[in-house]
Amino acid sequence: MTRATPAGRRRLPAADRSAGGRLVGGWAIAVMAGCWTVVLLAGGWAGGWAGGAAAAPPGEALVGTGTAITGDTLMVTGTEIRLVGVAAPVTGQTCKNRYGSPYNCFSIARGVLETLLGTGEVTCRIVHVAINRQKIGQCRVAGVDLSMAMVARGWAFAQAGLTYDYRRTETYAQSRRLGIWAGHVEKPWQWQARQTMEQRK
Repeated sequence: MTRATPAGRRRLPAADRSAGGRLVGGWAIAVMAGCWTVVLLAGGWAGGWAGGAAAAPPGEALVGTGTAITGDTLMVTGTEIRLVGVAAPVTGQTCKNRYGSPYNCFSIARGVLETLLGTGEVTCRIVHVAINRQKIGQCRVAGVDLSMAMVARGWAFAQAGLTYDYRRTETYAQSRRLGIWAGHVEKPWQWQARQTMEQRK
């Protein structure tokens, strides 16, 4: 696939395509034997290995103006869609910059997605429907894959093993310390697991 690259910018590596795994939205956290672990369940991000996700109608697509809800979720023509293959900071999550100072990475990630959506009409091709009926899709604006764009800017993380694999793009962002990678990195599921542990103390 050929994508236009703005002048003066390094061309991003193409995302890998993986046929493995099925995708649903959200995640669940379990605490066992004094240790935390992230458990992917029905309604969890990468669950559905045993029927956790239903197939979306073949060829279903939504086209229109997009509005960012979070850094990995948007609204298109009144329908909420989760970007496939990525995870952005969750509501309430704060991150730390390279000096150790906290900042609202959730709001920044949402703002970055909102800026990308503002560049044109968005087209989302639904690839999964979660068990909670949330639609998960590959969304593009002016031919730009929004999942890849968020990972490439360092404001979303790739999720290995899902339908769309953006790990090489994530390596690009990490190597250049872009976005969240410029400071202390705590992935959304790690942050929420830590919050759960702290609440149990």
